[in-house]
Amino acid sequence: MSSWDRSIRAIEVARPRWPPGAVPAYHYLTYGFILGELVRRVTGMPVPAYLRASLLEPLGLGQTFLGLPDDAWGRHVPIRGVPPVRAMLNRRASWTSVIPGAGVATTARDLARFYQGLLDGTVDATEAVRPSTSEGEVDRVLRLPIRWAQGFQLGGPSAAPAARQPLGVGSSPRAFGHN
Repeated sequence: MSSWDRSIRAIEVARPRWPPGAVPAYHYLTYGFILGELVRRVTGMPVPAYLRASLLEPLGLGQTFLGLPDDAWGRHVPIRGVPPVRAMLNRRASWTSVIPGAGVATTARDLARFYQGLLDGTVDATEAVRPSTSEGEVDRVLRLPIRWAQGFQLGGPSAAPAARQPLGVGSSPRAFGHN
């Protein structure tokens, strides 16, 4: 995951487990690399540069990075979670590499500004928060019924066990974000 070229090559030769579009099956690394490579090939720009120019700078998100720069390493906060995932994601190579689906480092202030932009329309959220066709279906990778939008998980009633509802048991159907 910390090598862009190896990740893209692996995806190019991979075979899907299900027919495209047949079922929801979230994979945070694969989708990020696919979209990132699409951006790179269409724009000719490295993904971090495109992200900075098209989203981060217009929103004033100066402390948000796709691939943590070395001079910001001292401010990183280790990720918590299950031991194998935690160990993999807390490697310096994972923090500093361009991993579009899992490698954004930011501050609480920048994150709040980004979500405020989604709420007030500064960031176009038309597709990102509109419920998709996977409404209530069990995601084949997460093995939970997840309400998905194009860019976020959605809150509201879910058939998932209370302890595993991504945005919480009492979340509003208008809530969006990511666990």
